[in-house]
Amino acid sequence: MINIDIYQHFRQEEYELIDQLSDKCDQAEQHYAPVLTHFLDPRGQYILEVICGSYEDLNVSFYGGPNVERKRAIISPNYYEPKESDFDLTLMEIDYP
Repeated sequence: MINIDIYQHFRQEEYELIDQLSDKCDQAEQHYAPVLTHFLDPRGQYILEVICGSYEDLNVSFYGGPNVERKRAIISPNYYEPKESDFDLTLMEIDYP
């Protein structure tokens, strides 16, 4: 469960994202299994790092490809070492005339 004091460090419009990411952390902790997030912008990544930092047994890893701003995150128990394939990404090339 998230500490209510965390909200004072963020903008009100970020509260919904904080709640969503906190739920993902709770899920990873309760099931002791990795949880994959949607793509997060740098601010969302920072918020997730802050939230995960309040859990003793959770790590967070980010990946979205080389030189990208928006990344997916895997929230996982300490034992789990995520691989690139765990982020469930597919590269697509689109040619537009």
